[in-house]
Amino acid sequence: MSSPSAPTATPRISEALHQSRWIVGGFVLLVISSLIFGLLSRPTDTNPLSPNNPGPRGAMALAQVLQQKGVNVRNIYTTRDVAQLGEDDLLVVTGVADLTDKHISSLMKSPRTNLLFLGTFAQTNRLEPYAVAVGESTPDGVAPRCKLPAAFEAGPLHGSRGSLKPLRTPEAACYQVAPEKYAYLQFQRPGGLRVSFLADAAAAENREITQNSQAAFLLNLMLPAKNVGWIVGSTFQLPSGHDAGSGTADVIPPAMTRALILFFVALLVLALAKGRRLGRVITEVVPVVVHGAETVYGRARMYRIHGAFETAAHHARGFTARRLGERLHLARGISAEQLCERVAELTGMPESRVHEALAGSPPRTGAELVNLLKNLNSLVETTKGKEHK
Repeated sequence: MSSPSAPTATPRISEALHQSRWIVGGFVLLVISSLIFGLLSRPTDTNPLSPNNPGPRGAMALAQVLQQKGVNVRNIYTTRDVAQLGEDDLLVVTGVADLTDKHISSLMKSPRTNLLFLGTFAQTNRLEPYAVAVGESTPDGVAPRCKLPAAFEAGPLHGSRGSLKPLRTPEAACYQVAPEKYAYLQFQRPGGLRVSFLADAAAAENREITQNSQAAFLLNLMLPAKNVGWIVGSTFQLPSGHDAGSGTADVIPPAMTRALILFFVALLVLALAKGRRLGRVITEVVPVVVHGAETVYGRARMYRIHGAFETAAHHARGFTARRLGERLHLARGISAEQLCERVAELTGMPESRVHEALAGSPPRTGAELVNLLKNLNSLVETTKGKEHK
């Protein structure tokens, strides 16, 4: 019959998990909650006319209505994102003042999607070759005065800040503010695509969306699209030849940042709880001196490579002298001659042999060093059992 195994100080994995089941369970629950929160929560910002901005100047209300109607609204940050939109989609451009001329020119030449620019006030000739932004405005309601179904069905707008003067024959010119100046223009682009301009972007803001026919007109313009890409000028970047590739930050959802922060906080809490359970770190006195084998072997290889026979012999003799002094209980600080004399007296070995081993001439070759080490080891072995009382 085999004897039972002795208990060990280190618990088994199953025992450790059982003891820490509440901590592990809480940690797993927190991680799952963090991931769900990060994936399902909707990020918000404070950018004007952003679909993620719930503030007065945001456009979240319009974006949410579009989503309830089955339209997929997504943020667009680069021209690579623009290229993913198709002919049945719509690209809404806000914050036109924050876009460079190169941005606007690149967007107008987009060959695959329809465009709607919201807020062209004070942009002058940046909208060429389609229109020029002028300053004529009206605070009163503006009637459609056009046959565009989206405007005719919606009715009048609640005023307009700025207007647009067409540079070519538009497909639709609605909400006339002054002679040949309109709040909304729509043009046909090559390939059957359309580009539209709305002078006053306030019609899309959360605080204005319920005024008069603002919401109805914008919804009529956007609802035929299956997907609506939304550009906020302050966050749109035009990649250059060096950074045109998609980076890691482009494929990580913004809400995942908070989820990762919560994950690392949970990891820190678990580490603190586990460390507290283990107790304080204490220093345990080791009963014997344990020399690092890697250090000893590394130093020996270094001595051998550089041919440091004298240095190696010096350290070996010093270690042997200390070992003999401790074993024979000799006084500290005695000279080499006194040490050789006492060792020879207590061991019965010739004093000349002891002196040659402990204080003789240094070795010049590897063979002489090996022979010296053998003599030193023999000297230590001889003193076993002959401790001086």
